[in-house]
Amino acid sequence: MKTTTTAGGRSKFSYTGSLADGFKLMFPSKPILIKSEIINSLLSAFKGQSVLGGFHATKSPEGSVGHYISTYQSNTMKSSLSPVYGSHIIGILRDLELVSVSKEKYSIVVKFSD
Repeated sequence: MKTTTTAGGRSKFSYTGSLADGFKLMFPSKPILIKSEIINSLLSAFKGQSVLGGFHATKSPEGSVGHYISTYQSNTMKSSLSPVYGSHIIGILRDLELVSVSKEKYSIVVKFSD
């Protein structure tokens, strides 16, 4: 099990898994499974781009990581994943050096590798 922080660095969390198999976010109440399909789709969709995090549960701006996650999940996977977990996904991808994260005013900006 590995431990890291969310994209903004405010919260620590533990997880297991890999890019190939997906990740399991470990929380006291229950683990949350993040399928590899959505992670790979996210990396492909935003390759080489800088986009807003948009990790708010109900106010994720269009074109943000959070909006992409909620839209992709409901349209493609016929399930629901809150944009809030995007911050956890980006924290893991940051540790894997697939994205970099910066703060601009009150927003998190995610730069995806080429």
